[in-house]
Amino acid sequence: MTSLLEPLGAILFRWRNIIFPVLVILLYASMRPAVTIFGSAWLEGAADVLGLVLIVLGLLIRMSVIGYIYVPRDGDNKTAHANELFTGGMFALSRNPLYVGNLCLYTGVFLLHGALFVLIGGVALFWLIYQAIIANEERFLRGKFGTDYAAYCARVPRWLSTRLPFAEVRKNMRFDAGQAIKTEYNVISQAILIVALSVWYEAATSWPPLVSWVLLAGLVGFVALMKWIKANDRANGANLT
Repeated sequence: MTSLLEPLGAILFRWRNIIFPVLVILLYASMRPAVTIFGSAWLEGAADVLGLVLIVLGLLIRMSVIGYIYVPRDGDNKTAHANELFTGGMFALSRNPLYVGNLCLYTGVFLLHGALFVLIGGVALFWLIYQAIIANEERFLRGKFGTDYAAYCARVPRWLSTRLPFAEVRKNMRFDAGQAIKTEYNVISQAILIVALSVWYEAATSWPPLVSWVLLAGLVGFVALMKWIKANDRANGANLT
């Protein structure tokens, strides 16, 4: 099974910035958002609140990872790569803490939609996707770090450990809030966009068409602005080196 997942994981990692949004859009478009759950508007509202909580939790997990240890996330030419084996900070709780945060985010996104098929299908699909990406990354890490990586795998689970308290994880480490925010603001802006689009998608049928489309254009413009700021920051950084 792992031998099948590894090449698939390499493809998914390389094209994830295109594949992931397309999959979310297709899942959202496959069914209308739920306005009730089992006939209850209260349950649907509770699912929305839980979805927002999970989205915020996912962002906080990602920021906790990056705030303690800066992790390059684009690999080498869009392939799995690492110059060092990270074992401190959030990596003492999970071998893949960023992916734990991502799964929280996606679960929250699908809860906002509310349809049972979208929730179960979306969570299962993205869990399988990350299993494939992790299999590909683990193949690379085993080859590069050998016994050190094997020892790390023996003491830290692939997803999440409950053996260490968070206070012990961050002992003698300094959290860099500026680094966390600067590195993650693109993810934060995309999460805000997804939440706003989910609300728009669910409510647009009852709004005047012009209001709906003006709001949608504003949301798309907001994301475009965030991407322009990030690209500009990268360009300025390159000019300084």
